[in-house]
Amino acid sequence: MLGTIKDSQAPIIIGNNVWVGRGCLLLPGTIVGDNVIIAANSVVKGTLQSNSMYGGTPAKCIKKIDWVSDNTFMVKFFFSCCYRMNR
Repeated sequence: MLGTIKDSQAPIIIGNNVWVGRGCLLLPGTIVGDNVIIAANSVVKGTLQSNSMYGGTPAKCIKKIDWVSDNTFMVKFFFSCCYRMNR
């Protein structure tokens, strides 16, 4: 049930090598896998799969990530989202 004391006390678990953009809201009970990027101002609830990029309200998978070949794209995407949100 949403809104119960049990829900509000659920832990937020964040994996290794996770980038969280400015202004994100990670709700109780969220589990973020390894190698995940969350775009700025996203609202996250539930489980985010490893090696993926998420964004939106609610956050949805934008792209699966191959950290070796996509690294330049990911950095540009992440910082362009942050830049747009600060304008």
